[in-house]
Amino acid sequence: TFGADAGTPSTTVDNVFTIAANATFNGGSTNKTMTLAGSGTPFARNGTFTANAMDVNYIGSSATNVTGATYDGLGVGTTSDGGTGVTYTLAANATSSAVTIGHTSSTNNDTLDASSRTLTISGSGTPLDRTSKGVFEGGTSNVRYTSGSGVTALSSAAMTSSNAYYSLEINGTGTFTAGVAVTADNELNVLDGNLIMSSNALTVGSTGVTNSGSLKVASGDTFNQSPVGTTTILGSASGSNCLGSNGASCAGTAGTLVFGGLTIGDGATTFTTTFGGTTPSTTVDGIFRVRERATFAAGSGTVNLKGPSGVSFI
Repeated sequence: TFGADAGTPSTTVDNVFTIAANATFNGGSTNKTMTLAGSGTPFARNGTFTANAMDVNYIGSSATNVTGATYDGLGVGTTSDGGTGVTYTLAANATSSAVTIGHTSSTNNDTLDASSRTLTISGSGTPLDRTSKGVFEGGTSNVRYTSGSGVTALSSAAMTSSNAYYSLEINGTGTFTAGVAVTADNELNVLDGNLIMSSNALTVGSTGVTNSGSLKVASGDTFNQSPVGTTTILGSASGSNCLGSNGASCAGTAGTLVFGGLTIGDGATTFTTTFGGTTPSTTVDGIFRVRERATFAAGSGTVNLKGPSGVSFI
């Protein structure tokens, strides 16, 4: 077992940090940072890595793999530089209390590519810091927030367009305040906890992702948006998605769903959104729109329209 005790300063590894099989590295109980300056795969975790209070920052000069591990804090491209932007790709599932992408003073953007992995973010506050020089590439990943006390903002910057999540999951305790506009190109799952969008816009689904667009809220949990906020549900051609509980096809008893404005479709793509689950109910405080070519199958559900008189449903 090797460790970084209270007297050990932060350190930089220029090539490869290797933990051999049957060896254990412990980051120690005092705050410090290990900076991995190598490219390729600069962290070879063959043994056991216990971060404790040690953050790990990857600052490679060319394409770099981020090793799957449980980090205290994880950063990519966190040193100011004038070099070309670097893509840091998750090589396996990873967990971190906080994630930082890029440095505001860098010349070019650095990218965290989540690939097909699950990135679990366990911290509170604003645990994802996407700086002005940071790009998040969702790939086909799942980003899971698991704080035991909620968050004040999912991210420091909007998670839309080229920075959109693929799948977004809330699975913790307390109130998870979005704080920014959010897009999830595949689906949004609120499995444990309350997601509060406030006035921020939400888009779930994409015309380019098959059968995308489901928004699921488990029994006892909440999705809430203020009346001036908007939610847009998109889907793929001839595809289907659902609103409701967290079972297959939204089966089960749904939690609380309160939308600001709710729009189904983009006016050009044919797909069906089913209101699934056991006698589901939702409230739309703004305008409820079902666009051309889209179908909303309410089934036995109830939609409470509280928008402006005379224009609640278009």
